[in-house]
Amino acid sequence: QSYEAVPFGIPIMYDLEGRRASCRVLAAAIQAGIDELFPALYYSCALEPFSRSRHLLPDTPAGWTALERLVAGKIELKDAGPRIMSTFVGLTEYCVNTHKRGTEVVEGEYSWRPEYCDHFKTMDLARLAGYIICESGAIRERLCVECLNDVDEAIELDRRRIWDKIPEYFCLETWNSVRAEIWARIEDNH
Repeated sequence: QSYEAVPFGIPIMYDLEGRRASCRVLAAAIQAGIDELFPALYYSCALEPFSRSRHLLPDTPAGWTALERLVAGKIELKDAGPRIMSTFVGLTEYCVNTHKRGTEVVEGEYSWRPEYCDHFKTMDLARLAGYIICESGAIRERLCVECLNDVDEAIELDRRRIWDKIPEYFCLETWNSVRAEIWARIEDNH
């Protein structure tokens, strides 16, 4: 939630060409030897095209390791949208078959539409938020109110599970280990 609360339009997150500055910040963290403390930075870089990130990371052993982490994380994140879509499909089909069948024409207004899949063509967990997916008029019409809430909650649970694994995706320590290391370094500097 804290990561997603950062306004994505603030200048510090973008370079002069309007691209995310994450890869430049990651390059600086690699040079400082502290990149392992920033799984969210790796995640943010993974949302950028690979061609952009590989040119910004240093051509050093530490840079190569970071690049390997970035590739590993991107591969894992490719499944985020389909995983959440699977939850979405299962719950929406359950609602249509259990609550809507017999009251509406299933083949018409409530049948599955390919554009429902468009929501899931991303690795960006902020764009996969339950409330964003459930706010679509077509999806609201398709589901009853109770099931719409269930879908939102199930998507949020899936997103949380994925977020909890972000450090693992990038071959880093757990969130708790990273936090503990940051606090230890802060204490050492005082």
